[in-house]
Amino acid sequence: MKPLPHDLDTEKALLSSLLINPERRIKPPIKASDFYLEKHQKLFTALQELESPDMTLLKGVLEKKGTLQTVGGIDYVAQLFEVSLTSGGVPFYAERLRELSRRRTLAMTGETLFQEACDLTKDLGETISNVKGAIRDLDRGMEPGQEASQGVLDRVFKDIERRSQDGNYTVGILSGYDCIDRNLHGFEPKTLIYVGGRPSMGKTALALNLAENFARLDQGAVVFFSLEMSSEAITRRRLAAESGVFLSRIRSGDIERDQWTRLIEAMDRLEKRSLLIFDHPRYKTIEALVSKADDLAMDNKIAALFVDHIQLMRCRQKFASRHLEVSFISGELKSLAKNLNIPVIALTQLNRGVEHRQNQRPRLADMKESGDLEQDADVVIGLYRESKESERLELAGLKGRDIGTWSGALRFNRFTQKIEDYEEETF
Repeated sequence: MKPLPHDLDTEKALLSSLLINPERRIKPPIKASDFYLEKHQKLFTALQELESPDMTLLKGVLEKKGTLQTVGGIDYVAQLFEVSLTSGGVPFYAERLRELSRRRTLAMTGETLFQEACDLTKDLGETISNVKGAIRDLDRGMEPGQEASQGVLDRVFKDIERRSQDGNYTVGILSGYDCIDRNLHGFEPKTLIYVGGRPSMGKTALALNLAENFARLDQGAVVFFSLEMSSEAITRRRLAAESGVFLSRIRSGDIERDQWTRLIEAMDRLEKRSLLIFDHPRYKTIEALVSKADDLAMDNKIAALFVDHIQLMRCRQKFASRHLEVSFISGELKSLAKNLNIPVIALTQLNRGVEHRQNQRPRLADMKESGDLEQDADVVIGLYRESKESERLELAGLKGRDIGTWSGALRFNRFTQKIEDYEEETF
């Protein structure tokens, strides 16, 4: 094999520059592992602890760490003062080292891919998903889960400052419903949102209406994985909600003359929206769903992703219990939200025990099959209707990181599957 990409002259030049004038915040930021030689890694770590360029202090730090001889002794350090430097200085050397470090990581990722691809005992879908995640992290210029705290602080402060100046207090993609947006201020990227309710409460209807509202904003593709209903059934619901023609008439084809115009106009509007619906049975496995989402993210900007619903999902690998399997699935959805920097909205059923209570409004403890759903979720919204005929759809914010619990209500037209704000919320 060829040696991994490296440039010892650049490493020495950067160390020499830091010997002359130590910098606490190197831009672009680098870490010790960006150096190819281990002794250069140790020297860099020691130099970052110095307040001023001083050979005696550096020697003391190295001796304290027990690495003075490992780096070649004080003679090697002295040689670094003789290295010729370019006018580009630290930023030039740091950028060069970062590039070479990322190339080494890419080369090692390729080696891992080769080994895993040749191991027939490993699940192919899981292998592909792991490699995609590694490449995605590499493209961001960081190791998985790693980011300098200063970078996060700067980004968060600038975001707060921007919202304060603009008067725009949203933190994510708006739902289009007042009772949700005034409490959540939008569905925030990197969050996992669970929408729970008993059967026939309106979970799928709310998810489809939310997806439609997101798609209208044209902030990227909205992805909808329908694990229960076919894409045709989903599309009929979309047409009914958009046109106002009863779903029962659309299903039967019993369309009156004036309704045809509304249907055609609705179809034209829906065709212009980037709402992608997937109903193939393969996406009932979390590995296939994550792999497909990764593929879509490479070709499209994704605004949000919906899953209807989590109880229908399975894993390729075997688990000792359904509880552990659902826990794994929930964790993968959480990771997907973070990796793609989008909100993931997953529907979930509630425990049947709720049906035996006098007050059947959902509680956080009603999350079905696994307490890990509650733990993984950033937001949990419970849905309730007194009966299948009721148009009042109650929402309860059962959990929300950084926000309190809340409640609200929407108007649900069961004939068209359209969900709207109440004109006046007087409950």
